[in-house]
Amino acid sequence: MHREYAIDPFSLNSQVSLRALFDYFENNPERLISDLPSKWTRDVYVAINRLEDDGIPPVHRKSFKNKLEKLRRNICKNRVVATWNREESWLRHVEKMHAENPFDAILSSDSPENPDSPVYCLDNLHLVSPNFWLEDNQRHVKRTASEIIGLSRSLLRVSKIVMLVDPYFSFSGAHWHNYRPLLEELFNINDRINFGQGMRRLEIHNSVKNTNSGGDLGSRVGPLKPRGLTVQRKTWAGEEMHDRFILTDVGGISFGRGLSEFIHSPDEDVLVALLEPGVYKKELAKLQGQPIARDEA
Repeated sequence: MHREYAIDPFSLNSQVSLRALFDYFENNPERLISDLPSKWTRDVYVAINRLEDDGIPPVHRKSFKNKLEKLRRNICKNRVVATWNREESWLRHVEKMHAENPFDAILSSDSPENPDSPVYCLDNLHLVSPNFWLEDNQRHVKRTASEIIGLSRSLLRVSKIVMLVDPYFSFSGAHWHNYRPLLEELFNINDRINFGQGMRRLEIHNSVKNTNSGGDLGSRVGPLKPRGLTVQRKTWAGEEMHDRFILTDVGGISFGRGLSEFIHSPDEDVLVALLEPGVYKKELAKLQGQPIARDEA
């Protein structure tokens, strides 16, 4: 659902290209912008100021700057960015980085050196675009761990901290066997999370409304988790938790029926929706308080 784009700030040299940028990204939180070069917005700000040379009036330039401020919420800064020698073109530099750790797409008006690089012209995305450009932000998927993690993989790939939020997440009794597959799937792709560096931390948030909220975290999760990864369990009062999410330091996805595998039939599905920025921040804020119990493995 979430996709990471490298956008050439030096291709944003006209009203047309800037309008395309804001039209395509401003209200689309699933479209993440890599902070490349570091402090990407600074280079875009310079590009907007240069519009004065084209006779663009101050009121229009101010409007673009306001939109740029709103776009900051789409910027993803987790990628380790190699030092860029500005004598080399932006696109050549990005193609080298893409070869090491791919972007979902690169937007630039220049021609790529490698014809296999996924480079698209921002001004022409209405004609030629990546096959995932018009992905839905809501869909039903099979209620299996592989489907749930598979759908979340593009978000996990760019995230450092992962939070599994489900009031019924259990580490004891028969319910543990419905949640264990999710952790196994997550741990199996850990080497592809956070741009190949693995999760910095995994948090599991459950609720006392679940009578099986306890259980030995260490004995359950310890043998499964990658070496060096800290897994925290935070248990909240029942009235404080109902909805189910996978949240990260970058964004969030809701799972209507929960994060456990199917209960009755493998044909069960779950409604999945990408969280808008305001909703994501509110749900994230709920997890910053003091849980009634916590432990880690």
